[in-house]
Amino acid sequence: KVLLSLLMLARPGRDVIKRTQLTFESRNLAGLRFMNRDLSGVSFRQSDLSHGVFRDCDLRGALFEGTFLHRTRFEGDNDLRDARFGDSSRAFSIFVGSKLLDDPGQIKEWLAARTGRPVPTAESCPTALQLRYLFGKYITPLGTPKRDYLKHDALVAGRQYPGAARPEACLDEAVSEGYLTGPDFRNRFRRAEGDKYAEMVRLVRDGSISDHLGQIISRVCQRRACLHEIHA
Repeated sequence: KVLLSLLMLARPGRDVIKRTQLTFESRNLAGLRFMNRDLSGVSFRQSDLSHGVFRDCDLRGALFEGTFLHRTRFEGDNDLRDARFGDSSRAFSIFVGSKLLDDPGQIKEWLAARTGRPVPTAESCPTALQLRYLFGKYITPLGTPKRDYLKHDALVAGRQYPGAARPEACLDEAVSEGYLTGPDFRNRFRRAEGDKYAEMVRLVRDGSISDHLGQIISRVCQRRACLHEIHA
C-alpha cells in the first residue's frame, strides 16, 4: 500500500496503474486515494477500500464484488458504468460527495443508477450478515486477526441489518457454540482458536458459511424460506 501511494505521487499519469498491471484483489487498500486515474476493468474483488477515495476516475467495468467499503468516498466525476458490486453486502457506508449513504437500500439504489446494472435479485441472509459483522470485530475484511478480546457493549453495538436477528442473539449463539468464550471478569469475550477460528475467518473474508455456522444462523434467522447464504 505504501509503495502504491508513492507510485501515484511520483507518476501522475492517468494510466500508470493499468500499465504496471498491479493486482488489487484481496489487498489492504484502506485509505488510498485514487485521483484522476484510469481504473477501467480493474478488479478490486475482496479488497479493503475502507476510508479510500475515488475522484474523477474511470471505473467503467471495474469489479467490486465482495469489496469492503466503509466511509469510502466517491468524489467529482467518476465513471462507474458497468462496474460490478455484486449484492453490495460489504458496502457498509459510502460518501457521495459530502453525503453519507449508510442505508443498504440507498447504497443499492445509488450503485444501480451509476453503474446502469440492476441490483441482483438474490439477497443475502440478513442474520448471516449480522453474524459476519459480529465476527468482523475480531477479524479484518482480509481475514487477518484484529483483536482477541472485546467487551460485551462493543460486541452488540453498531450496525444492525434489517430483518436480522438481534446482535445479542447472535452473540449468545456464538458463545454457546464455542466461537466466542466469556464473559470474563472484565466482561470481555475472547475469540476461538483452531478450526472454529478458521470458520470465522472464512465467513468474514469470503462469506463462506460452514455447516455448523449455518445451523446457528438457521436457529435465529427471522426470515421465512431463507437459504441462509451470503452472495458476493
